[in-house]
Amino acid sequence: MVAGVAAIRRKILAFLSHQSSQAIRIIRDFRDLMGLRGVCSIQDDPEPGKDISGKDLESDEAIWALYERWCEAYEKERDHAEMTRWFEMFKNNAEYIYSLNSEITSEAEQLILGPYCDGFNEKDKAEFLNDFGHFNGVHEFVE
Repeated sequence: MVAGVAAIRRKILAFLSHQSSQAIRIIRDFRDLMGLRGVCSIQDDPEPGKDISGKDLESDEAIWALYERWCEAYEKERDHAEMTRWFEMFKNNAEYIYSLNSEITSEAEQLILGPYCDGFNEKDKAEFLNDFGHFNGVHEFVE
């Protein structure tokens, strides 16, 4: 699977310099394929808590501060225990998005932290699935 991801990533980067709109569609397709919808988004305007800089990744403390800003930006209510539980996933996604952005030259095509980049809790998962018209479980088809 990693080789496939690397190949798709190379295709994305190749298109960025030539066909921006097609590249954005490929990024979205890749994001959907890898289950990243909601993890990252195409940047519209810079926003605190959604954008990532090198300083945000200098240490775990800096990433934690980014995580707190992210919670505020998306109005996520997380207590300290819940944030601790999801921190590694948030950190990994932030580092991954930052690495993708380091290879994208156009600032307009930079990715940002999406609303689900720290993982799903049940409330978020149900909300996410409803937004895209997916069913919440097999029980909906059982009479």
